[in-house]
Amino acid sequence: MGIGAALHGFVPEGWINENLGEGQWWSVPAAVLLGIPLYSNATGVIPVMETDPQVIMSYGVMSTPAVVVNEKLVHSGSIPHRDNVINWLKKEHRG
Repeated sequence: MGIGAALHGFVPEGWINENLGEGQWWSVPAAVLLGIPLYSNATGVIPVMETDPQVIMSYGVMSTPAVVVNEKLVHSGSIPHRDNVINWLKKEHRG
């Protein structure tokens, strides 16, 4: 967890993009090795929330909160029940 916190807290934003960018054969393995500790850091997570109003409205959402799974609007206007969220994710996982 300390490595993830150090990467998140002390590595300047954009450093990984600049140093592991296009053209380097080692960029994917290095990004994987650098990214592994981030999963143990509470703030190093994959973004799951959109805040740009234009993007939100592009899904036809006029009332928040809304839930979009794999680019499909599945719920809007209220906080969904936990069971519904689990069912949506299972349905998308099965394809």
